[in-house]
Amino acid sequence: MLITRAHRARWHVFFNACSHRANQLETAPSGNKLEFECPYHRWIFDANGELIGCPAKPGDFPESFKKSDYPLNAPRVAIVLGLIFVTLSDETPDINEWMDGWHDQLKLALDGGGNCACSVI
Repeated sequence: MLITRAHRARWHVFFNACSHRANQLETAPSGNKLEFECPYHRWIFDANGELIGCPAKPGDFPESFKKSDYPLNAPRVAIVLGLIFVTLSDETPDINEWMDGWHDQLKLALDGGGNCACSVI
């Protein structure tokens, strides 16, 4: 997964795979980048997941080709209390339904209250 936040805007989560041929984009375990370049065909994506560059000669792509048709693929994501929740299933309930009954306990743990030792990785 690639987790990005461009220019202090909202968080994004993408599969770490080029939308063209699914080649892995990033190999570093962490870092600070605004662009991701696919080593296969050199397609370049910005931190918002948009395709911003693809080297090509005239005739390489049909006239109907639009960069906007090839953003990075993203899973379902919800951000709750600053935590990023990702699901790969379309059948997973909405995060608020899934968290029913423990949202307050999580908030308490993250705020340092109660007798719970909590480490967020």
